[in-house]
Amino acid sequence: MVIAGVIAVLAGVVMLSAVRHRNAAKLIGVNTAPAVTKAHDIKIWIETLDADTLDELLDPPADMGAFVSDFDRHRVEIGNHVLDATRNITFRR
Repeated sequence: MVIAGVIAVLAGVVMLSAVRHRNAAKLIGVNTAPAVTKAHDIKIWIETLDADTLDELLDPPADMGAFVSDFDRHRVEIGNHVLDATRNITFRR
């Protein structure tokens, strides 16, 4: 009888652990994946913004028009990515 009780408690602990593991995997793999992807996109856009700024500083003033428009476009895209990333934040337990 005692052994059956221990086995039942052990089985309950294993099943509870499996459910918690599945929920944690879903939280990380499904719920936070879009935010991680957006964070990576933001990093790429900021690096592109830095490159545009450097190109603007190195080129003659007559050629700055394209770099200024690229800088403005990338700045707006970074803002959109930040907004998208914050919309996807979900912390459910």
